[in-house]
Amino acid sequence: MKNPTNQKAISLQAAIERTAAGVIEMQDVFDDAYDDELRKYEDVLRAAPSAAAQAIVAEIMPARQRISHSELEFGVAINVERSTGFSIQARILNLGYERRYATAASDTSRLKICVEQVLISKEGKDG
Repeated sequence: MKNPTNQKAISLQAAIERTAAGVIEMQDVFDDAYDDELRKYEDVLRAAPSAAAQAIVAEIMPARQRISHSELEFGVAINVERSTGFSIQARILNLGYERRYATAASDTSRLKICVEQVLISKEGKDG
């Protein structure tokens, strides 16, 4: 089948790999933001005069965000209609003959990608 838009098609495997990598990258963004927020509370936690005060500060510290499950669903619906016709008319006599033939077909495909939580340390990715 010709590609009328002349755009490069992406393989299914590449799409799945990019989706999974995107989830991992998003988790990295969440982890970096958590680390930044945590640094803001470190001074307050250290300055707390007692264990009870540290417990109160610990309660208001930001929670870590984890991507535990993500889903991406692709869907394609194709509808094809074809028709041909032929007609002869004699308007003076108000007579005519017409013949038509038509077909229609449709199909739907769906792909659902689920990415479960993947724990990869930043040290593991770099080394």
